Amino acid sequence: MTFQKFFYLLVVLASCAGFLLSQNNALAQAFPPGVGGTPATTPTSGTACNWTAIKASIHSTESPAAGCGSINSNGTAMGTYQFISSTWNSVAGSCPNASACPWGSQAYLTNPVCCTVQECAMNNLLSSNLAIAQKSSACQTLLGQQVNSPRYGPCTVTLSGILAAFHIGGPNSCAGILANGKGQKDSNGTYEVDYVCRHGGIPVPTNCTPPPNMNNGTFIVATAYQQATLIGQGHLVTGPAPANPLMYWWVFGLQMMANQFTTTMLWQVQAIGMLLDAKHQLETQRLFQQKTAEAHRDYQPSEQMCTFGTFVRDLATSQRSAEFSKEVIAKDMLQREVGEFDTKALSSTSDSLSRISNFVKKFCNPADNGNGLDKLCPTAAPKATQNADINYTASIDQKLSMKIDLTDTVTTTDEEIVFALLDNLFMHNPPDRLAAEDMDKRKYQYHYMNYRSLVAMRGIARNTIANIIAMKSESTFTSANSSAPYLKSLMTEFGLSNQEIDDILGQNPSYYAQMELLTKKMYQNPSFYTVLIDKPANVKRIRAAMRAIKVMQDRDIEAALKRREMLLSMMLELRLREQADKVYTATEKAMYE
Repeated sequence: MTFQKFFYLLVVLASCAGFLLSQNNALAQAFPPGVGGTPATTPTSGTACNWTAIKASIHSTESPAAGCGSINSNGTAMGTYQFISSTWNSVAGSCPNASACPWGSQAYLTNPVCCTVQECAMNNLLSSNLAIAQKSSACQTLLGQQVNSPRYGPCTVTLSGILAAFHIGGPNSCAGILANGKGQKDSNGTYEVDYVCRHGGIPVPTNCTPPPNMNNGTFIVATAYQQATLIGQGHLVTGPAPANPLMYWWVFGLQMMANQFTTTMLWQVQAIGMLLDAKHQLETQRLFQQKTAEAHRDYQPSEQMCTFGTFVRDLATSQRSAEFSKEVIAKDMLQREVGEFDTKALSSTSDSLSRISNFVKKFCNPADNGNGLDKLCPTAAPKATQNADINYTASIDQKLSMKIDLTDTVTTTDEEIVFALLDNLFMHNPPDRLAAEDMDKRKYQYHYMNYRSLVAMRGIARNTIANIIAMKSESTFTSANSSAPYLKSLMTEFGLSNQEIDDILGQNPSYYAQMELLTKKMYQNPSFYTVLIDKPANVKRIRAAMRAIKVMQDRDIEAALKRREMLLSMMLELRLREQADKVYTATEKAMYE
């Protein structure tokens, strides 16, 4: 049977059980307790359903001595049940011979007839209190609750306990106990709740079940089933006898069937609940296991991710070193062009002579000029530096790192080559320096300002090449945690020797070299793509690292575009100056004609 069919069957059974239960409720309304409906609550079994038991219990509590002339604990003669005058007059009036037994008289205490009157009066009092308790909402609320007696400890409130409390506190006893948990107390310090616990659980009419085999005719309440059973066994049953005992058998049978169906249905629903609970429990356990597996899978960074973190370790310091080198290179070229004091370009003659001397010692190749340089440089320069002062490709463009450190006093070969190349590229023919005494003349001042304008425009071009050289200068910030060994380890996977790697990257790779590896060389290694066969989370982390490096590269591209923009703007300015000179000349001519 599938779960769906099983569920439909349960729905049908529930409908049947609900119908029978509704019929059971209808029968319970038609036959209230004690008349043929549901049995009354039975605190005790095997005792006759009259006031005998409760009266005996109250008598044993209130009257130490035997007989109807007993006294209370204060020595006051008040009778068997300790009546007070007002209560006696209200309940004893309907009893036979009550007039011969006025409360407190000698006959009331000693006449045997008055003992019978006291029993009758107590029956009337209990019957009256029973009717009040059944109608009192406070008493119905109190029934079945747990209370705590100062004398007898905790107990459950029963009907007999409430009737006993009425005997000491009157009809307001239930409300008093609900209010403060104890109720009122008498002159002996006995609380109403003490009587509730002392006399609780005693059978009283409408709240007891007599034994089915009793034939004494003393019980008042019995169910339809008990009446039918006793009649069938030939017992004497007082009270209204059923008109049709067979009908009561059917009623009781239907009640039992409805109860059985209800019980069975509850067990079936409980079984379904257990199935659903087990289902949700297993699903929750599976979810926890899935999350645990996902966490174990996703929170294990790959070696590739660590590679990115290691390679970018020196980027910030290398960039700062490049910015410093750029500033120094640009300043050196500016000093040469303006002929700053105590420099090689103090005069045009000193600049040319220093450049020629530098060429002869370090860059001359006797084979140049058809082997015609033997007179200029009889001794050939070192092979590695020949013509390096005019070879931009070999000296700057091809290299990833150059050994240039402008923070110390040591001059390296790369530094000599770079500055010699810059001298050939910028201001090849330096102008003659004007004498200091001529600078007070207006015409010389005018031409000097034109010269400074030319130097300023050249500064934009100087800035571009200074930036390229600075980016390829080796980092001046070194530490034990440098990324150089790891970058060189990557290059070894391309089959290069250690010497070749040092020639390409240098001892401390430049900013340009580091970006070259991060944006190009790393992705030329096949192992990079095989490592991507990894957890999705690690692939996302690698993608994020690549995007971060792309942002760095975009910043460098943006800076290059700005330099290009400045160069284009200067080219446009030069073109406009040609037209501006014509306009200025025409304007000046018109002014003097």
